[in-house]
Amino acid sequence: MKKLSDLIRQTYTLTTLNEIIYFLEDKGIFDFPVLNNGLFPAAHYSSTDNERNYLNYDFVWLRDNIHIAHTHYILGKYDIVKKNINTLISFYIKYLWRFEKIINNKLSYNTPNNRPHIRFYGETLEECPVKWAHAQNDAFGAFIWLLCKLIDEDILVVTQDIKCILLVTVKYLIIIKYWEDEDSGYWEETRKINASSIGTVIAGLQMMNKIYPKLNGKFGKLSVDSSEINYALRKGKIALKKILPYESIQNGKERKVDAALIFLIYPYNVVSDIISKMILKNVKNSLEGKYGIRRYLGDSFWCSNYKCKLSPEDRTKNFSDHLAERDTLFESGTEAQWCIFDSIISTIYGHEYLKTKEKFFLEKQIYYLNRSLYQITSENCPLGAYKCPEAYYLSNGLWIPNDATPLLWSQANLCIALTCMKTVLVKNLSFDIL
Repeated sequence: MKKLSDLIRQTYTLTTLNEIIYFLEDKGIFDFPVLNNGLFPAAHYSSTDNERNYLNYDFVWLRDNIHIAHTHYILGKYDIVKKNINTLISFYIKYLWRFEKIINNKLSYNTPNNRPHIRFYGETLEECPVKWAHAQNDAFGAFIWLLCKLIDEDILVVTQDIKCILLVTVKYLIIIKYWEDEDSGYWEETRKINASSIGTVIAGLQMMNKIYPKLNGKFGKLSVDSSEINYALRKGKIALKKILPYESIQNGKERKVDAALIFLIYPYNVVSDIISKMILKNVKNSLEGKYGIRRYLGDSFWCSNYKCKLSPEDRTKNFSDHLAERDTLFESGTEAQWCIFDSIISTIYGHEYLKTKEKFFLEKQIYYLNRSLYQITSENCPLGAYKCPEAYYLSNGLWIPNDATPLLWSQANLCIALTCMKTVLVKNLSFDIL
């Protein structure tokens, strides 16, 4: 019986790539468990798996849902995308008062739990009362980006609820001055001014600018003029230019290299070619490991022997206000190596190859695609065979998948990378050099 490792090549033809795709499809690696209302849980494991229930990955995260929905958009599965987005809209309509009170200065956005929630109960569309790092501007930037993209391509028709959510979200982002707002960003940790968050909001605002004529800018007493969007864009771009190619230059909270910056290249496309090259170079030189890519240097989440150092209830708790507590567990060089990045980098290089036809980009596309394929769990993995982990971490001297396996975000990014590779081959752009 063939193993996945038997199918991985240094070069691919359409036939050899399809062998991998068919193999993985047969193993169910592209099955995305979905709730009845169209929302995606973050990870998928049995409800009777008591060893992993502490993860609380039965919650839904706004950010993960957008990235997973975007994958289904890439695959042309628009009904799945629309159902997902419409349910997200229903949730935020239900808690519209959070946006409104912050906009009207009746609720302080300096308290994260006052902000619109980015993690909630997917089945019931109820908020979770537990304190969480809800100050995550990137999540709302991603939300309006995909929503407006679907409107621009006439996949979604503007309804009153959609108009309301778009206008109130933009007004909210302006009120909190996202361009200088300290948020917890992609990793839900210590609040600081993050380039990855600012850039993702810019992507959303640019897409909203594009579809603004379809909105008519008014909903009841709420109105957003196109000049307000342009103002917010201008402020964001000025702030972003000062920070890039770094993640944060804020005094006392500096971070030069962070893998979250990769998303500003793809899917959001808000950085120049020069900055893109700098980000990729920094990530490769500082964060790329044998098994995956670190989020940032010094990351203590799933550091070595993580499960031995923390009780189940403490492993995924909100550390945004006291990250130093978790950092005391960290040993130099033991950052978890994540599985959501290599496939995105492969996609980035694939798009560069489609534009330039330069062999260098094709070789890089294949290299990072293969890294993603090697991250898939083996036949004898205790967490299940042929799964896409969240990350590999060091346990008793061995690098093993962490408990969040499979992570749907990892699956989604791998699916996009394989789709991009197939596009390259179908267009016959590489046959002359393979």
